Amino acid sequence: MKRLLFALNLIAIVLLVDRGIFFDDFTGQWQLCAYALRGIDPYPLIGIETPPIEELGAIPRGWGTAPWGLLLGNFFYAGFLKLDAAQAFFFVLNLMWLILTASLFFVKTRELSTAAMFLCSAGFLIAMCTGNAGGMICAILLICSLIAESLPIFAGVLLAMAMVKPQVALAFCVLFLIRRQWKLLITAALIDLAAWLGSAILVDRSPLVLLQEFFAANVGGGSQFSGIFTLLLDNPMHAMLLSMAVGAAFIAFLRTTDAACLASAFWSYSYFNEFYALTLPAANCFRAKRQLLGVALHVGIVFWTAIAFWHRRQLELGALDDGGVIAELFRLENWIEVRTAFCLLFIAAGLLLRQSSSKS
Repeated sequence: MKRLLFALNLIAIVLLVDRGIFFDDFTGQWQLCAYALRGIDPYPLIGIETPPIEELGAIPRGWGTAPWGLLLGNFFYAGFLKLDAAQAFFFVLNLMWLILTASLFFVKTRELSTAAMFLCSAGFLIAMCTGNAGGMICAILLICSLIAESLPIFAGVLLAMAMVKPQVALAFCVLFLIRRQWKLLITAALIDLAAWLGSAILVDRSPLVLLQEFFAANVGGGSQFSGIFTLLLDNPMHAMLLSMAVGAAFIAFLRTTDAACLASAFWSYSYFNEFYALTLPAANCFRAKRQLLGVALHVGIVFWTAIAFWHRRQLELGALDDGGVIAELFRLENWIEVRTAFCLLFIAAGLLLRQSSSKS
């Protein structure tokens, strides 16, 4: 069965990668870091057609990062390098985190099949090819959870880096807060605050002004940022806040790393770039002898990755307006319903995994 799942991942990679999507997500994030390193506040430049530095280019609408990410994002997007060199740096860095994560989980479990699930992941490899750091962020969070008890300071450094994508990392912050892992949390908070202050000094803005600019920036996002209550609430912000409250309660009730991984996918952000974290609960389903749940969860991850990616591509190609079968399949309302169904599957998986662990 696991071989079938590996084959499914490989098929998804082959089908999805060859779509002209290489580094679609990279340039905007690289520009944010590059402008900041040159002392220019990048937030007012988002969506502006005429760039102040021609060689860096214009930052397109839809890209943004938290203020501390203007500095910490350089660990992923290398704004200190030229674009081609930064892309090569990003690609090598992804491979390093992928191999390291698979190796550490092999050391922990002594199971080749578990390591293979982490190594052969459609979600991670597609995120890497699109130039999105989401795969690496999830790998960092998984490693952080492994070493949280034994190396809390180093785990805090990793958590601070992962906060470049707070919509994912905050789920793990809730878990560490519930477990009262103060040394880890304080380390991460101090690093992020220092990076936020450093960014403000670098672009000659106050930290609060920088934060206000970030929230006011034209970064788009839409319903994929709204969590599982998008179907019930018209206001995306209200939907996201309610989803995050439910996600936090979910983590507090289960108190497991699986819960943090699962909540990170449904409480505010639901796109394929961050699905790599879901590999852990899928692998744990197999280890808990819940084969059917493991298959459903893993197939759900790959299928949802494919659906999310194709939805994005069809939007870009304008196929959603042709009135045909593709338009119906990828219509936004259907996409939200599919995503919500998978979110409910993830919640059920967390509850069943907790039940399995309590019995053992």
